[in-house]
Amino acid sequence: MNVMNYQKEFQIAQEKILQSKSVILVPHVDPDPDALCSCYAMWKYITGLGKKAYIGLQAPLFPKYTFIFGGDCSMIRYPADFEAAQQESDLIVALDIGVSTRGGTWIVNAGNIPIINLDHHIDNDNFGFVNVVEAEYSSTCELVYDFFLQNNIEISKAIAISLYTGIVYDTGSFRYSCTSRQTHEYVGRLVSQFDFDKNAIYEILFENRKVESLCLQMKVFNSLEMHRKGKVAVTMLENGDYKCCNAEENDAIELVRVGSSIEGVDFSIFIHEKADKIKVSLRSKSDFNVNAVSKKYNGGGHVKASGFSMKGTAKDVKNKILDDLLAKYDFFLSTGENPPVESPSSF
Repeated sequence: MNVMNYQKEFQIAQEKILQSKSVILVPHVDPDPDALCSCYAMWKYITGLGKKAYIGLQAPLFPKYTFIFGGDCSMIRYPADFEAAQQESDLIVALDIGVSTRGGTWIVNAGNIPIINLDHHIDNDNFGFVNVVEAEYSSTCELVYDFFLQNNIEISKAIAISLYTGIVYDTGSFRYSCTSRQTHEYVGRLVSQFDFDKNAIYEILFENRKVESLCLQMKVFNSLEMHRKGKVAVTMLENGDYKCCNAEENDAIELVRVGSSIEGVDFSIFIHEKADKIKVSLRSKSDFNVNAVSKKYNGGGHVKASGFSMKGTAKDVKNKILDDLLAKYDFFLSTGENPPVESPSSF
């Protein structure tokens, strides 16, 4: 990846931030630590310039992630605050939002407020007046660090910790294939410039599991189905499972990769019920492009990690999609090529 390709866009984005008076920073709905940390890093930078800035979320923050903000979440706004925030803001920075609708109210109803779009999803629809969209970045936090580097911006320790946290999360602590030589180089710069507790960050992100989450994990294992001689794993969570474990939807976040963690599994499908929809998460450990597969179902993400949502129950959705997903994987196995991308359908 030639980072200089985006030098002009980074410069324009920086000029627009310097000209602004008040900025809304927006992650995707149901934000993960990469989305939240990239927002917080930019919030620290922009407020450090003496400007107003807010972080616009679509729903209440997952309590586990309050540590990202040092326990102070006073900069967060919700849809009920949208009109007031919109009236006083003259710039929106969208972070880690693959498709504009994934920005919720803050992006869909942005009106005439200009949007800077910073993202690493391959299917981003370039909805900003400035778009820095590059799938070779491991994370949006890595991209944001590049923004700081390219504009010769000195970062604080708080920003460094936030960027490190987001990168560690989206790379699975450097285990996922999105981790590049540049990723290691950038992380090396962060940890050499500032001294902070990296082990504590790892423990919060990956080890501090709630009993309720472990109970859900047992439910996921009990639902496990293996297909194609052990190459495909299908797991599922239903609403009744949450009730049985006295768990919340967010307790299932760590369970997306249960199927893909099984030896010999190349393609995993995780179907889990949420309050108003069924979320299907796909993971690939080969060249099988699950992002392309998700497009038929109005979804997307990354080549090796994508997803989509549908209506119904988990079992209904499984019955609707499983044969189709397996057929696409069979095509890949038999030809060595990914199946043609199908146009989005209504489900």
